Amino acid sequence: MNSYNDFDSASKPITGSMKGFMNLFTGIFLGVGLIFLGVGLVWGYSYFTDPQLFEEDDEWVGPLVLGIMGFVFSAIGGGIRYYMSKQRARKEMLKRSGRRLRAMIIRTYYDTSVTFRSGQNVQHPLIVECEADLSGRKQTFKSDQVWNKTDFTEGNEITVYIDTRDYTNYWVDTGEI
Repeated sequence: MNSYNDFDSASKPITGSMKGFMNLFTGIFLGVGLIFLGVGLVWGYSYFTDPQLFEEDDEWVGPLVLGIMGFVFSAIGGGIRYYMSKQRARKEMLKRSGRRLRAMIIRTYYDTSVTFRSGQNVQHPLIVECEADLSGRKQTFKSDQVWNKTDFTEGNEITVYIDTRDYTNYWVDTGEI
């Protein structure tokens, strides 16, 4: 894995806002899905209120296909948006009521399992690993994916917020919320 400090130009972090992209992506999927679902339901309702319902024809396929497509698109967009809002609420809760620790950055690397392609430019999110003393022993923490150009140098300190009841629930504050 590449270290953050010795990356090549094809692996630079994304300069734009990944959150903005995800909000646009989920908004489009949710909006298109709701439109398809609505059209499918209205079309299906008008078909099933027809007094000649049981004639043999294939007119029911259109509303069914639109309804299923609408449900799938809405589920994808709504599911991702729900996950993002739960993550944001978790981070805000930890920041508000969690225990604040100062941790030392021990390693930074690119998460090559996630790839964002923009033309010929291939980009990966940055992961920051840090270490802090927790109850007399060293504990390692990993950040969420970082998509901005913040410089994280090994040996610098970073803030980690920990749930006081569950130390596995933590958030490394990389400057994004």
